[in-house]
Amino acid sequence: MGHHCWVCGRTRANEKFSGKGHARHICKDCQRLPREQRDAVQALRDIDGILDQRNISAKNMARLKTLCRSSNEEVRQKAQLVLEMARIAPHRRKRRGILARQMPELLNRLVEEGLIIGYSAGTEAEPLLEDEDVDEIGDDVEFLPW
Repeated sequence: MGHHCWVCGRTRANEKFSGKGHARHICKDCQRLPREQRDAVQALRDIDGILDQRNISAKNMARLKTLCRSSNEEVRQKAQLVLEMARIAPHRRKRRGILARQMPELLNRLVEEGLIIGYSAGTEAEPLLEDEDVDEIGDDVEFLPW
């Protein structure tokens, strides 16, 4: 059982980590990378983490504004998209629907960047089961009361 390096995403043996690398969870190979590259990986992880949150707070918005001034083009572009999305729909609930109605071009750009997966503004959300599908399931399915 080794440690997980957050830069490369691999679980590596203990020997692959230096003394400080153990505490920081960065393997020796990733420590040799330029600082800018490691910072870019951390910034992209921050952006993904902000998207996973239920509510994008004021502190998250401040972090995104900081990332918008990054020297890395990819980080800057993704941070600007997420910041624009956070200003329109800061809550995760119904975020896609709000973006599809108010800013479909922003939603399409978020999908193109891979920040929102499997959805585009041009498609309608399909229900999981139609009425005909429920009839096909049959009576042998037991529904639990909760």
